Amino acid sequence: MLDPNPAFPRHGATRRCRVCKAPLDLLRAMRRDLCERPACLQHEAQAELRRERSQQERRLRSAVQPVLPAAAAATAPVIWLRMHVARLVPLPEPVRDAQVQHLRALAAAGAAVATGPGPASAAPAEPDPEGTTPARAALLTCAWCQGRCCRDGADWFAFIDAALLRRWQQDHPGSSLADAAEAYIARLPDQHTEGSCCYHGEQGCTLTRSMRSSICNHHVCEGMRELQAQYLTDTPAAVIVAMGLREVQAMLVDETGVRPLPLPPAEA
Repeated sequence: MLDPNPAFPRHGATRRCRVCKAPLDLLRAMRRDLCERPACLQHEAQAELRRERSQQERRLRSAVQPVLPAAAAATAPVIWLRMHVARLVPLPEPVRDAQVQHLRALAAAGAAVATGPGPASAAPAEPDPEGTTPARAALLTCAWCQGRCCRDGADWFAFIDAALLRRWQQDHPGSSLADAAEAYIARLPDQHTEGSCCYHGEQGCTLTRSMRSSICNHHVCEGMRELQAQYLTDTPAAVIVAMGLREVQAMLVDETGVRPLPLPPAEA
């Protein structure tokens, strides 16, 4: 005989969490076969993310079939970037004032006061746009998410310390630390990305690369690190870089460079 209401466990039966196998009370057993422990909820969320990405990967591979050999289309690694919604807003006066005070205090003190984790005074490395495919891919796709990693700079005054001011001073003979501070102040934009670094403007960072901290110049997010690792270790014919989930955007990276990847309509 079929159970007329399978949501209710039969007499003597105990429903258990499908992740940790802990027994569920009657209310939770009626709702779903998952307990409320954070680890189990996280496990379920990650499993759902994998299912959704698996569906989207089929769609991505379908999109590359017209432009890649069949074998390459079937095996091209898919690298996921986190979606970042960037909205331009006027730079808040308290944020501007705090940055100005920070810079002028550094100049007045003339001391190497660290403002964030890690060193900021190493000479910046200028990426070579004409270098290897990983370097080109990083340059062309790094800003695609519109600067998620730049949000960290909001909490650390853009990682600017006295060492950076002294570096600017050395690059401008005859100048003072006060001049360096004013140079950084002059770079503050009228509008910036909401909730992000004060220098995160409409076209990206308003600081020149030589004015940025080494953290800003050298940081590589997990997705970009994975992209470079694919080329350095596996040398695939192509890599699909995707962002978003339900509204997916994608780019194809191969020996020809980086190009947008038009996607077929999502499955109903």
